Formats: sequence, structure tokens, C-alpha cells
Amino acid sequence: MAAAGRFAASLAASFAGLLAAWLVAGLLAATPAFAALDNLLPWLRARTYYDVEIDAKPRELRKLLETHLDIARFSTRNDVSDDQFEFLVTATPQQVRDLASTDGYFSAVVRTDTDTVNGRRRVRVSVDPGQRTMISSVTLTFRGPVLTEDKKQENAARFAFSLHGGDPFTQSGWDDAKNASLKALQSRRYLGARIVQSEARIDPLRHDAQLTLTLDSGPTFTMGPLDVSGTRRYPAWIVNNVNPISPGEYYDVSRVTELHRQLQNTPYFASVAIDVDNDTQKPLLTPLHAKVSEFPYNNFRGSVGYSTDTGAHVQGSYTYLNTFGAAWPLQFQGRLDQIQQFGQVTLSMPPGPRAWTNSALISYTTTDVSDTRIYSFRSGLQRTRTSQNIDYSYALLYYQDRLYQNTGGPTMARALVPSWGWTRRNVDDPLFPRSGNLIRMEAG
Repeated sequence: MAAAGRFAASLAASFAGLLAAWLVAGLLAATPAFAALDNLLPWLRARTYYDVEIDAKPRELRKLLETHLDIARFSTRNDVSDDQFEFLVTATPQQVRDLASTDGYFSAVVRTDTDTVNGRRRVRVSVDPGQRTMISSVTLTFRGPVLTEDKKQENAARFAFSLHGGDPFTQSGWDDAKNASLKALQSRRYLGARIVQSEARIDPLRHDAQLTLTLDSGPTFTMGPLDVSGTRRYPAWIVNNVNPISPGEYYDVSRVTELHRQLQNTPYFASVAIDVDNDTQKPLLTPLHAKVSEFPYNNFRGSVGYSTDTGAHVQGSYTYLNTFGAAWPLQFQGRLDQIQQFGQVTLSMPPGPRAWTNSALISYTTTDVSDTRIYSFRSGLQRTRTSQNIDYSYALLYYQDRLYQNTGGPTMARALVPSWGWTRRNVDDPLFPRSGNLIRMEAG
């Protein structure tokens, strides 16, 4: 009976393992990343029921065909009948020509051959793409108030158009260039800008593409009041207090992004979505709509770890966001390791006008290194303001330290320190900067 039980358990474990492997393989095959992963891990590739060989140069064109040709995509299906297989083979030349044309090859010559090798069907697709079509001219014109109001914005839209004479023509490149130019024009003042004419005139005999794009800026938009939805736990005036946009400002996507970032920097909102009306019939004081989802009142975070300098450690924090029923965040923090123990309590007020935040803190730290013990107490008040480019901080902190050593009695030090800090960021991306500069000044 025991042997039978072990056999049944072993059989169940093996079945469970096979089922898990089947599920993982199915999930991997369903993900876009699998297309790249199977090149590195061939054993993860889905089983094919006929072979497809595509002979095409350059490599980019071959990859395009391997990804999008039906004859290649359906090779993993086990339910392709003989009639369906013949249809796929027959449709392949036209599909190749259509796909090649999106990459600038408008005179591709295609040949398909089928045979059977060791009882397995094989399809060979040979492609001579011909000469690639090159862009001979680009005509980019503008209509509307941008011509007289904001030449800088017109130039920004021209600069964003990435195609030039002599570049290879591709449909994706053409679409990307049009969209980039339109977005650049819409990024400031001209939220209602649109494409009024778009033409790529292709001459297959001369392998030549002439591109024409006309953009209408529409009227200048100014930003109006901010409408807030989704606030249930915390007052909506918090959103208005951190809003850096003044009614009547020219529409600027960077200012809307700053508003989004200011809301995300508060401890209250898990996600933020901002929408701006783009009705060209009502461009003045166009409303802004902010939809938020809130964090719960209580939040706890903790972790354990190990460091070669301080050994094992544990740390955690607890935050309650509605102290006094008035959205005052109260936070407890602590960390314990073999050298230092730290604890801090911080009570903050909700952001006031212009996003200024007041807070009070008290902390206690003990440190024991090389027979030297230090007990540090700190308390004080802070007033801070964070914006997209400039941060301010004012603080009045009281410090008290006691130092114990084996060679003598304790040493006591006390200080009341006012301080001021100013930080300016001028970077290309606030989250992932690649270029720019940062200036910080402190006094205290």
C-alpha cells in the first residue's frame, strides 16, 4: 500500500510538472517577447508543421516577411488542410509585394517553391526586392495663425519631421515623421492642430518618392479651470493647491506634464490622468480634467536585507494619511542593523497654496562602532516646495548628540540650526536625465 501511494504521488507530481511546463510554454508563446527569446533559446520554439525558408535581402526585409507573412505565421498550426496550405502558398507572392512596398521596395520579384523532404513539406520563398525607393523631395507647409503668431513653434514642427531628401522611403518612417511633426505643433498653443493634406507620390519606375504634408495650426488655446474627479477620501482642494497652471496661460504640454507630476508627488494619489478639451470652436480658457485614484489611508512597507558593512538589517515604515480627519500624513519609520538603530516620526500638513508643505519631525538614532556609542536626537520644523525645475526648503532643526567612549565620560553636543536649500534642475528628462545640469545651494 505504501509503495502504491508513493507511485501515485510520483505520478501526480510528474503530471503536475508536465502541466506546468505546458502552461509556461503557452504563456511564453503568447507574449511578444517570445519572438526575441526563441532566437536565444531554440528549445522554446513552437512546433512547426511545415518548413518555411525565406531568402531575402537586406536582413530587415527578411525579418519583416518572417514576422508578417501568413505562410510563416501559420506554420505552427496543426489544423491547416491541404487546400488551405495551397491557398497560403498562392497568396504569398502578393503578400510579399505588399509588405515589401511598406519598406520602400515597389518592384519586388517573388518566387515560391514547394517540395517534400523526408515526408515534411517545405516552402521556399525567394525575393528579389529590386531597387529601393528614395525620397527626392519633402514639402512641408503650414496654415493658420502659427504663420504670424509663433514662428518658433512652426520651426519646432519642421525640425520634428525626420525625413529628408535622400533618405529611404518606408511607410512606417513616413507615418512616424507626420505624427512627430503634428505632435510638435500641438505641444504648445495649437492643441487643435491637424493634418489637412498628406501625400506620398511614388514613381516605381524612377524609384522616387515625393512627400507633401500640410498642417493647419488652428487657433491658439489657453488653459482654464481645473476640474477634479475621483476624490473620495481626500479633499479636492489638494489638487488645486498643487496645480501650477494659472487660468489664461497658453496651452503647453510641458505644463500639463508638470501638473501630472505634482499630483503624483503627493502621497494621496495612486494614479492620475489629465485630459484637456481640444474644441477649436472654444479655444480660450479650455477646461482641464484631472481624474485621480486614491491611496488608502493606511500604508505599510517593510524589508529585510544584508550588507557587508552593517550585517543583517530590517526596516519598515507605516503611514496614515488622514490624521485629525484632515488629510495630514503621519509617518513612522525605523531601521535596525548590527551597528545602528534608527526611528523617526513625521507629521505633515496637506499641501497649501502653491504646493508649500509644512511638517514636523522627531528622530532618535543609536550607533555603536569600535566601542564608541553615539546617541543622536533630532527634532524640528520644515517648510518645502517642489516643482518641476526648482525646489525650496526651509528648516529649523534641533540636534542633541551624546558620545560615549571607553577612555572617558560622555560628551554632549547641542545645536539649533536654521537652514535653507535651493535646487534647480535643467535636464532633458526629469525621471531619466541624459543631459543638462543641476545646481544646488544650501545655507545653515
